[in-house]
Amino acid sequence: MKNIAILLLVSMLISCTPQENNKKLANIERIMLAYPDSALTLLQKDSASICEMGKDAQMHYQITLFRINDLQYKPHTSDSMMLKVADYFEKRNNKVLLSQAYYCLGCIYIDLNNHPKAINYFLKAIHTDSINAPKEMLGRCYCQLSDLEDNRLNKQQALLYCKKAYSYIKQTEDYGLTNACLMDMGHYYYDLGKIKEYSSFTKIAKKNILEDHDTLNLRRFIVSEGEKAVYSNNQQKLKKLILEAKKELTPEQQQDWGINMMQGYLHKFLHQQDSALYFFQKGLKIEDPWRKYEANIAMSETKADENKYEEAWALQKEAIKLKNEIDSIDNKSEAEKMKAAYNYEEEVAKREEAEEARYHFMLGIMVAICCILGLSSFVLYLKNSSKKKELLQLRVIAQQNKEITQQKTHIQSQDTLIQCQKTQIENQNEDIQKLENRNNHLSKYELLSSDARNCKIGEQIHFHEDKWNQFRMSEAYTHLHRMINDGLMNYKASDYKKASSAIKEEIDNFFNDYGKRLKVAFPEIKDSQITFAYLVKADVKFSNIAILLNKSKPSITKTSKGFLQLLEKPYTTKELIEFLQNF
Repeated sequence: MKNIAILLLVSMLISCTPQENNKKLANIERIMLAYPDSALTLLQKDSASICEMGKDAQMHYQITLFRINDLQYKPHTSDSMMLKVADYFEKRNNKVLLSQAYYCLGCIYIDLNNHPKAINYFLKAIHTDSINAPKEMLGRCYCQLSDLEDNRLNKQQALLYCKKAYSYIKQTEDYGLTNACLMDMGHYYYDLGKIKEYSSFTKIAKKNILEDHDTLNLRRFIVSEGEKAVYSNNQQKLKKLILEAKKELTPEQQQDWGINMMQGYLHKFLHQQDSALYFFQKGLKIEDPWRKYEANIAMSETKADENKYEEAWALQKEAIKLKNEIDSIDNKSEAEKMKAAYNYEEEVAKREEAEEARYHFMLGIMVAICCILGLSSFVLYLKNSSKKKELLQLRVIAQQNKEITQQKTHIQSQDTLIQCQKTQIENQNEDIQKLENRNNHLSKYELLSSDARNCKIGEQIHFHEDKWNQFRMSEAYTHLHRMINDGLMNYKASDYKKASSAIKEEIDNFFNDYGKRLKVAFPEIKDSQITFAYLVKADVKFSNIAILLNKSKPSITKTSKGFLQLLEKPYTTKELIEFLQNF
């Protein structure tokens, strides 16, 4: 029996030992991060000999081929092959390659715009084998999760994922992704209003980028800082960044959309309208609809500065058309659906719970094996000491008889005690009955008081709802929304101003001087932000607010972000709107 237990333990240890990777594939994987083109050439050259080594090698080959294609930014259109690979390694219990297959599936579902599935597989990749899986792959998983959280405007969670990504990637030689993580962390700190941390990470990122001659990330860095300079109208910083781009970037990189837009805005700030239009016109050549929209807005503002309002209006209409296309492609409801249907933190908790259950299962097996070994030893011991055991049992029986006799005596004494307690219980029952009668009387009184309070609360809720209904039926509210439904472009600026003034007066009338209360609550609030708050309370969308105030959407977005800084809370746009309407 002892030998059987030892054999079980040995077989279990053997089954848990990971198989050694194919040497050719391992050599290719070592160079693919730095030289993906060379790695692909080697893989194609050795593909026949690798696939002859068996099913394991064939499936491993598919993972390596996918990783190389992904590093070359080739789009993925199907998940069928990688699902087979994942199923194969799951059955083989090869957790290292299974985690890599899960990572590949996550990348596929990103390209297929199925974000919930992508997140599920990235989390699977992380938790399947976080000890032996490649550090570079784990870092990339966290990078993808960080980007997805950024898309949900959850900057705090995006920052946490980005920190985890950096902790893994800095242990590898993937300097480009390391620099990208540093830049992203700085970006998230900036969005969270932590300027000191933003400055620190930005300096480190730029220093590393220049030392590594990483022109790809340098272009991203310059464009990102350029956007901030444009929003803050910092002409000196914008000019410095453009000079740095011309000095450090390749001619091809200098033709980047972001670099052209930066140059266009610099000339616009300097009132060099022809030069500004030249660079903005370059931005229109990009096929991306969002970038074409931004270029149209910039050109429209430039034309307006020249008092060429007809041309500006034509560009503005083209921008509106592009924006409608973007909204239809973007499908905002899909983002809300993903947010409601998929909870990242819950998924992480489930995976941790599954890992813990697996750990307890393995621990139980080991304990069972130890118990079997211990039981075998105990049986041998019992056989060698049977006589001693018989004597011990006789002593135990004698002791038990003695204890039984003592217990009988004790039971008899307790019978007498029970009779006394019965008498006490009867007396206590009478007291309890009196207390119950008194309690019933008090309960009736409390119920009457509670009903009165509930009635009062109901009246307050009804009053609040009635006030909102009266406001939404008011002439100013009805007129403003009739203008929006008819199309604001059909009205003049004077109509916008008149409608805005009327709605402000109506809101102050119904909601106790709404603007004054905002000013008292937030002393640093600007007049433009107060006007923005009035229109949000009047159920006006951001796009229509931009038209009513004759501002661009980035300007309105900046105003909403300014509110978030005043609130000092990580609100989403939806939560900001609810706050302003309920204030």
